[in-house]
Amino acid sequence: MHLATLCLMIEAVLRPAAAASAAPARQEAVSTSAIAYQPFQHGFMLWREDVDKITVGYLDIPTKQNLQCSEVYRDTFDGQPYDLPPTPAGLTNPTLGFGWLYKNDPELAQHLGYATAEEVSRVADIQTVGSEGGRAITVTIGDPLPGVTGPLTISDPDEAGLSYCFPRRNENRGGFNTWISRQLFEHGAMVWRQDMQDRIEVWHYDTIGTPRIACGDTLNDTWRPGMDLAFGDLEVPDKPLPQKGFGKAWLDNEYIRTSLGYPTSGEEGGFAEISYETRGSRVLRHMTAHLTSGEDWTTTIEIPDATGPEADRRLNMGCRTRLAPH
Repeated sequence: MHLATLCLMIEAVLRPAAAASAAPARQEAVSTSAIAYQPFQHGFMLWREDVDKITVGYLDIPTKQNLQCSEVYRDTFDGQPYDLPPTPAGLTNPTLGFGWLYKNDPELAQHLGYATAEEVSRVADIQTVGSEGGRAITVTIGDPLPGVTGPLTISDPDEAGLSYCFPRRNENRGGFNTWISRQLFEHGAMVWRQDMQDRIEVWHYDTIGTPRIACGDTLNDTWRPGMDLAFGDLEVPDKPLPQKGFGKAWLDNEYIRTSLGYPTSGEEGGFAEISYETRGSRVLRHMTAHLTSGEDWTTTIEIPDATGPEADRRLNMGCRTRLAPH
């Protein structure tokens, strides 16, 4: 796929390959993937076909370890029309998925500046390296990229509780902050969080015992680029279908389909502030998401069978026993 299916959301740190950790490294097998790359005045955008996500690197924003910071975003572009203002002479605007992300996050665009060259496509070797300092992904390209010498090495962030490179709006830096992608359904929602990139959350609005507080399941995100979702008889006229990871979770689990119904919106990305409350034997998660549409979306979710906030990252399908019939 090209950039017509790009992404919203996940943070990382870009650094030269020569700055690798001195700790013993654990290297995973090298995979080959198509990529797309575009340089900007103060950074770059990089798309990987194997994960169908976009990395945005900020050359002027250091991490605590004085590395160059970057973020990774989940796709919310699906051919929507948009426009960008004209650029100064010698510079250009991004297009397709790069342009959609650039358009919908003005602060991101301000930090990147204008594109200094057109987007280019390449095939790259990608390897994950682990050490005591975290995990890093090395992207090696045989045909050089504009302005890039040698491989790119992308590593995990070093600031706990943050999954982005600079604050948006007026969030509470003392709390937990992350990017999300959400899709609304007739009777609930699905949410992907940047801090838990291999998970999908399913929020059920209609439950027994706690009808005013939604119940949240957490599933593995098992969808991979190129997977075909065969909806068959579930395709109904005038009813949209969820796609990618949300679509696979919906398709593979009958109780989720029955509980949520069909989507009532597309996927939309945004920045979220998350906090937890223990109320007797119940653990609640409060979240306010500032969406790219300008909407502030505030929710409270109960985590089934949880004893503390750490259960938020645990796989669970505990809501299936609490669902109220529609």
